[in-house]
Amino acid sequence: MTVTLADGTRRTELCWLMTSLLDTERHPAHELIELYHRRWQVERSFG
Repeated sequence: MTVTLADGTRRTELCWLMTSLLDTERHPAHELIELYHRRWQVERSFG
């Protein structure tokens, strides 16, 4: 997965996410990983 950080830096990483959401058309893996990444950005901002 490639993400663009707030400062414009692009990072590419291999991501693994375990989930019980099994419908790949309704919940594509790349979208789940992106949402998970955003969640942790929010968590860090509150910390």
